[in-house]
Amino acid sequence: MSTTRIAPHRLHRLAAVLLATSCAVSACVITTPQPSPLQSTSTSESIAPEQSTTNDGAPPTGNADDTNAGLPPLGTANVEEKIQRPEPPADLNVTNVRIGTHDTFDRIVFDFTGAGTPGWFVRYTKDPTAQGSGKPVHIAGDTFLEVNIDGVAYPFEVGEAPKIFDITDPPGTLISEIDDVSIFEGRQQFMIGLSGGEHPYSVQVLNNPTRLVIDILQQ
Repeated sequence: MSTTRIAPHRLHRLAAVLLATSCAVSACVITTPQPSPLQSTSTSESIAPEQSTTNDGAPPTGNADDTNAGLPPLGTANVEEKIQRPEPPADLNVTNVRIGTHDTFDRIVFDFTGAGTPGWFVRYTKDPTAQGSGKPVHIAGDTFLEVNIDGVAYPFEVGEAPKIFDITDPPGTLISEIDDVSIFEGRQQFMIGLSGGEHPYSVQVLNNPTRLVIDILQQ
């Protein structure tokens, strides 16, 4: 008989979301922010990828725009860390994570609801760890891109249900796995496992609707 092992950072994430939900119902005050988990869903307002990237296997609906085949990569790609502060006020909630694979690059799209424009802190790391706790994040791949999205609220603060966006079987060969690590003090952390070393990448915001786009070159 097989058993399922849950990574330590996922146990902390599960405990945090149960605490947050309980406090939202009883109107208690959380004095110390804790990582908050999310549970996978797809969203009807996001722009559809070529292949679904949500855990439940259901593709989002809408116009196949920003992950459609034939599009060029956005921005200037390199391997350097990238930082952009959010534009206040920012109370955003990630509603979906999507992947599009193209001839020369792979694209990851984070969809949002809520107010404001997200900021980010994105970098390559050799030792992926969870923000706040510092616990190791175990993820497939030989190279790890840490994506921190700033200006994010806990789901219950913006009237959204908790969700988790862990992608363990993405399309294409460049991206090995995406781990939705935690929300902590206005920042949502994702860890992206890649194959083939550090690839040049760019980070851009697109509007109407708001989404954060990371293009990773296949070179």
